[in-house]
Amino acid sequence: MPMPLQVTEPAAPSPKRTRGVVVEGAIRIGPLMAWPQVLDELGARTDALLAAEGWQRADFEDPESVIPIHDVGRMLRRGMETTGCDHLGVLIGRRLSLSSLGALGFLMQSSPTVAEALQALGRHLHVHDRAAVVTLEAGGASCRLAYLITVADVDMLDQIYGVVALAGVHIMQALCGPGWQAQEVCLPFKPPRNAAPLRQALGAPLRFGAQRMELVFAASDLARPLATADALLHRMMSERIAELETMAPRSLADEVRQLLRTLVFTAACTPRIVGLRLGLHVRTLNRRLAEQATSVGALRDEVRRDTACQLLAQGGQPAGEVGRLLGYSEPAAFTRAFRRWTGLGPAQWRAQQPMPRRA
Repeated sequence: MPMPLQVTEPAAPSPKRTRGVVVEGAIRIGPLMAWPQVLDELGARTDALLAAEGWQRADFEDPESVIPIHDVGRMLRRGMETTGCDHLGVLIGRRLSLSSLGALGFLMQSSPTVAEALQALGRHLHVHDRAAVVTLEAGGASCRLAYLITVADVDMLDQIYGVVALAGVHIMQALCGPGWQAQEVCLPFKPPRNAAPLRQALGAPLRFGAQRMELVFAASDLARPLATADALLHRMMSERIAELETMAPRSLADEVRQLLRTLVFTAACTPRIVGLRLGLHVRTLNRRLAEQATSVGALRDEVRRDTACQLLAQGGQPAGEVGRLLGYSEPAAFTRAFRRWTGLGPAQWRAQQPMPRRA
């Protein structure tokens, strides 16, 4: 039975909110523009629900609006409690399209091949989403398009990852054709009480309890040429994205940190590989990072710590498996590193965390 919304004095607009420039821990509102309409159709008092978190319907009519990922989680919780709908993320995600990504979506659409479109997504996601990282991993007959939220303590991760999984499917269908299907969709949360809406919407076998959201698909899809390839549009969108990157400049430490987040599950988290990816000699990379009072090793430790804490907090995998995923060959080595980061062993730290908040 839907619960009535208890509205108190509307919250003041969030000081983190911006327009046009995506700040750390926030995303562009484009993929969420259908949210008020979904709430309307579910019979919610949409304007009151948004106002309770300091937002207005008009914010969702402007794709350049930027919203902190924590606000997304809180409002999904409020929307679910208000409407009684436990698959709100599916209803929002069903209405996504490649154009929901704005300039980044048009850059992908105008790319020559699927591979180049997905590489552009990973390379420029930060102009649209600075709460997560995307990686494309190819090997053998299959490849994986993965998305991992890098912000801690976000509510309703299962709903958010549901939106993202549907966004990934719609992106691939826009690039490969409407008949495209994933071989498997991996989801970083436990099975919901009713998985049918998610299963039907994604149209592929689901694997729950993964370390990140992944679309697994045929590697041969990467070579597909795009019927929408357009050199002029591609150049225009590249220039627009360069403008957006100029509006929100990142330090070298920020760039290295973001790159390491995409490499954290691989053996490539080394100064040499990072330098190659950034087009810098390793000595130059080390010198410039030292000027910012950090190093590749220190940033790698930070990324491993944050990723380990996130995976342990999600509760889906044993501590030893988390350590293995992060490149530790022995559980004892991971335990020593984790104790150095947090002052506690992985099991002790996990026991002190609240249970993951889900639908």
